[in-house]
Amino acid sequence: MIHAHRFILGLILLIGMTGFATANSGRIVADLSKSNVAITSGFHGTDLLLFGAVDGNIGDDILVVVSGPPTDVAQRRKANRAGIWINVETNIWQQIPSLYTVLATNPIEKIASPEVLAELGIGTQNIGLKIVPETPIPGQAPPVAADFIAALQANMA
Repeated sequence: MIHAHRFILGLILLIGMTGFATANSGRIVADLSKSNVAITSGFHGTDLLLFGAVDGNIGDDILVVVSGPPTDVAQRRKANRAGIWINVETNIWQQIPSLYTVLATNPIEKIASPEVLAELGIGTQNIGLKIVPETPIPGQAPPVAADFIAALQANMA
């Protein structure tokens, strides 16, 4: 089972950080429609509703980070060889969130500075993505994460 309350951890951490929250920030109360989601052989997905109330100022921002448990993910690059598409490169993302989504009332760049986002580990550029080749080739440079990040982000959402 996945404990859905883990999903609002980022929200609670963000609101609770005194370096980010203003002195006049209000309280936030949040909950989920389901506290547990059973992942069984017949699982086809589910909807979760995050709801709550904010006792704050008009214009305050809310940011929610939804993150699944860490896992290794293989990412393959295909190429056309003699009319057949085959895997030509496999790289492994090590210990990345199985699901990672950031939801916010405004673009996160407008909510917090890059330094604050890095300190809180918010955004794919701040979660320590590490990619390694499945079979390293001697003398060949390791893969560059930026070359693969767009495809990874599409798969994680």
